[in-house]
Amino acid sequence: MPAVIKRILIPADVRQRPQLEQALQADGWSARAYHDVRDVEDILAGEPADAVILRGAGNVRAETELVKAVRHLAPEIFVIGLGAGRGECDTALGSESSPQEVAVAARLGAALREVRVAERRLREELKAIEEQNRSQVERIRQLEQQCRTLQEWAREAQEMAVHDELTGLHNRRYFVQAADREWERARRTNSRFALAMVEY
Repeated sequence: MPAVIKRILIPADVRQRPQLEQALQADGWSARAYHDVRDVEDILAGEPADAVILRGAGNVRAETELVKAVRHLAPEIFVIGLGAGRGECDTALGSESSPQEVAVAARLGAALREVRVAERRLREELKAIEEQNRSQVERIRQLEQQCRTLQEWAREAQEMAVHDELTGLHNRRYFVQAADREWERARRTNSRFALAMVEY
């Protein structure tokens, strides 16, 4: 089974960048530096990443826009703010946080990303199941309607089979069925059976 490569993007101008890269790589991360949001977009368009570190520049609005841009490209990515206000970040660390603390946050972020991916996959599966259930319910309704229609046709056919179409009176078939019924009843109850025929 191939090893999972955890990719993280780090600001090129962050303080202690060499130490940070070293700590992340020791923790199994493939670190890549970026300069600005265009860099992030280019990198994420080419390869998925588990986490991205944003350096706080004191401009909350700019930081928020950057986070939104990152989330638009990679919704499940874990965003770590370094010295940034929590804002849209998943977690925020002090600007003086040690590289090891950042590595721990990144590790937790990778786990959270996996949870997010699994959650999204489950939501999609649930949506597909609900859609399938809706189509099955609709099919059942259609079959029930067809069954009712067939029952109605069968009742009408049965009525037509024992009635004369012109006069609407019972026909010979009905007479034979009624005579057979009465004959069986008389035989079963050991009673007399009489048949009167009147012509008019």
